[in-house]
Amino acid sequence: MIHYDDHDELTEDEASGGTKNHGVRYVLAVSLFLAIGILSASWMGFALYGTPPDPGISVATGY
Repeated sequence: MIHYDDHDELTEDEASGGTKNHGVRYVLAVSLFLAIGILSASWMGFALYGTPPDPGISVATGY
């Protein structure tokens, strides 16, 4: 640490506490892939097993 009259300056290691973990990028990557997987699975599930349309409703008129 360098002491000046009006302020102190820390080195990079002192400011970071000596830790250089990259855990945040792994958490973000895992959560991104989980979100994509869950949304894709739900989309495919509803596309495959969703309720069929009511046969009494006409696609052309909506009535």
